[in-house]
Amino acid sequence: MLAAEEAAVRRNPADALARFNLGLVRLNTANNAAAAAAAQFLESLRLDSKQDRPHYNLAMVAKPEGRWDEARREFEPALAIHPNNPRVHWNLGLRLADLQELDEAEKHFVTALRLDPGDARAAEMIRRIRESKASSAPAKR
Repeated sequence: MLAAEEAAVRRNPADALARFNLGLVRLNTANNAAAAAAAQFLESLRLDSKQDRPHYNLAMVAKPEGRWDEARREFEPALAIHPNNPRVHWNLGLRLADLQELDEAEKHFVTALRLDPGDARAAEMIRRIRESKASSAPAKR
Protein backbone atom coordinates (compact mmCIF):
# COMPACT_ATOMS: atom_id res chain seq x y z
CA MET A 1 0.00 0.00 0.00
CA LEU A 2 2.79 2.44 0.91
CA ALA A 3 4.61 1.74 -2.36
CA ALA A 4 1.43 2.36 -4.38
CA GLU A 5 0.76 5.71 -2.69
CA GLU A 6 4.40 6.78 -3.07
CA ALA A 7 4.19 5.89 -6.78
CA ALA A 8 1.00 7.97 -7.14
CA VAL A 9 2.79 10.99 -5.64
CA ARG A 10 5.81 10.45 -7.91
CA ARG A 11 3.48 10.33 -10.95
CA ASN A 12 1.72 13.54 -9.94
CA PRO A 13 3.43 15.46 -7.12
CA ALA A 14 0.80 18.22 -7.34
CA ASP A 15 -2.11 15.84 -6.58
CA ALA A 16 -3.48 16.94 -3.19
CA LEU A 17 -5.50 13.74 -2.75
CA ALA A 18 -2.47 11.54 -3.48
CA ARG A 19 -0.49 13.49 -0.85
CA PHE A 20 -3.34 13.10 1.63
CA ASN A 21 -3.58 9.34 0.97
CA LEU A 22 0.18 8.94 1.37
CA GLY A 23 -0.09 10.75 4.70
CA LEU A 24 -2.82 8.35 5.83
CA VAL A 25 -0.79 5.30 4.86
CA ARG A 26 2.29 6.64 6.62
CA LEU A 27 0.23 7.50 9.70
CA ASN A 28 -1.05 3.93 9.86
CA THR A 29 2.26 2.15 9.33
CA ALA A 30 3.52 -0.13 12.07
CA ASN A 31 6.13 2.39 13.20
CA ASN A 32 3.52 5.19 13.09
CA ALA A 33 5.56 7.68 11.10
CA ALA A 34 3.64 10.72 12.36
CA ALA A 35 6.16 13.31 11.19
CA ALA A 36 6.22 11.90 7.65
CA ALA A 37 2.42 11.75 7.63
CA ALA A 38 2.14 15.34 8.85
CA ALA A 39 4.47 16.50 6.09
CA GLN A 40 2.16 14.94 3.49
CA PHE A 41 -0.95 16.48 5.09
CA LEU A 42 0.74 19.90 5.05
CA GLU A 43 1.72 19.48 1.40
CA SER A 44 -1.84 18.37 0.58
CA LEU A 45 -3.14 21.59 2.18
CA ARG A 46 -0.59 23.68 0.30
CA LEU A 47 -1.88 22.17 -2.95
CA ASP A 48 -5.57 22.50 -2.01
CA SER A 49 -6.37 24.57 1.07
CA LYS A 50 -10.13 23.91 0.87
CA GLN A 51 -9.87 20.42 2.37
CA ASP A 52 -10.97 19.63 5.91
CA ARG A 53 -9.48 16.15 6.28
CA PRO A 54 -5.78 17.15 6.27
CA HIS A 55 -6.51 19.65 9.07
CA TYR A 56 -8.36 16.93 11.01
CA ASN A 57 -5.50 14.48 10.58
CA LEU A 58 -2.87 17.06 11.54
CA ALA A 59 -4.84 17.60 14.74
CA MET A 60 -4.99 13.86 15.34
CA VAL A 61 -1.20 13.63 14.87
CA ALA A 62 -0.64 16.43 17.40
CA LYS A 63 -3.10 15.02 19.96
CA PRO A 64 -1.18 11.95 21.22
CA GLU A 65 1.97 14.03 21.54
CA GLY A 66 0.15 16.41 23.91
CA ARG A 67 0.34 19.37 21.54
CA TRP A 68 -3.15 20.57 22.49
CA ASP A 69 -2.84 24.09 21.09
CA GLU A 70 -1.67 22.77 17.74
CA ALA A 71 -4.49 20.21 17.66
CA ARG A 72 -7.01 22.93 18.41
CA ARG A 73 -5.56 25.18 15.69
CA GLU A 74 -6.08 22.39 13.16
CA PHE A 75 -9.58 21.38 14.28
CA GLU A 76 -10.85 24.96 13.90
CA PRO A 77 -10.18 25.31 10.14
CA ALA A 78 -11.53 21.78 9.63
CA LEU A 79 -14.80 22.99 11.17
CA ALA A 80 -14.76 26.20 9.15
CA ILE A 81 -14.57 24.09 5.98
CA HIS A 82 -16.99 21.36 7.10
CA PRO A 83 -19.02 22.61 10.10
CA ASN A 84 -21.29 19.56 10.16
CA ASN A 85 -18.60 16.98 10.85
CA PRO A 86 -19.51 15.36 14.19
CA ARG A 87 -16.06 13.70 14.54
CA VAL A 88 -14.34 17.08 14.47
CA HIS A 89 -16.76 18.50 17.04
CA TRP A 90 -16.22 15.41 19.23
CA ASN A 91 -12.44 15.61 19.08
CA LEU A 92 -12.31 19.37 19.57
CA GLY A 93 -14.62 18.92 22.55
CA LEU A 94 -12.17 16.40 24.02
CA ARG A 95 -9.25 18.80 23.56
CA LEU A 96 -11.18 21.66 25.16
CA ALA A 97 -12.24 19.42 28.06
CA ASP A 98 -8.58 18.47 28.56
CA LEU A 99 -7.81 22.18 28.75
CA GLN A 100 -10.66 22.63 31.28
CA GLU A 101 -12.55 24.90 28.85
CA LEU A 102 -15.76 23.16 29.80
CA ASP A 103 -18.30 25.62 28.39
CA GLU A 104 -16.70 25.48 24.94
CA ALA A 105 -16.21 21.71 25.17
CA GLU A 106 -19.88 21.25 26.06
CA LYS A 107 -20.94 23.27 22.99
CA HIS A 108 -18.94 20.98 20.72
CA PHE A 109 -20.30 17.82 22.33
CA VAL A 110 -23.86 19.17 22.02
CA THR A 111 -23.22 19.88 18.33
CA ALA A 112 -21.68 16.43 17.82
CA LEU A 113 -24.76 14.86 19.41
CA ARG A 114 -27.12 17.01 17.33
CA LEU A 115 -25.29 15.93 14.16
CA ASP A 116 -25.14 12.29 15.25
CA PRO A 117 -28.03 11.64 17.68
CA GLY A 118 -26.82 8.09 18.32
CA ASP A 119 -23.44 9.20 19.66
CA ALA A 120 -23.55 7.85 23.21
CA ARG A 121 -20.01 9.10 23.87
CA ALA A 122 -21.03 12.71 23.21
CA ALA A 123 -24.08 12.31 25.44
CA GLU A 124 -21.88 10.91 28.21
CA MET A 125 -19.39 13.78 27.93
CA ILE A 126 -22.23 16.31 28.12
CA ARG A 127 -23.50 14.59 31.26
CA ARG A 128 -20.01 14.57 32.83
CA ILE A 129 -19.34 18.22 32.03
CA ARG A 130 -22.69 19.32 33.40
CA GLU A 131 -22.13 17.25 36.52
CA SER A 132 -18.66 18.76 36.96
CA LYS A 133 -19.94 22.30 36.47
CA ALA A 134 -22.79 21.72 38.94
CA SER A 135 -20.47 20.30 41.62
CA SER A 136 -18.02 23.19 41.26
CA ALA A 137 -20.67 25.93 41.26
CA PRO A 138 -20.88 27.97 44.48
CA ALA A 139 -23.67 26.88 46.79
CA LYS A 140 -26.79 29.03 46.68
CA ARG A 141 -27.95 30.65 49.90
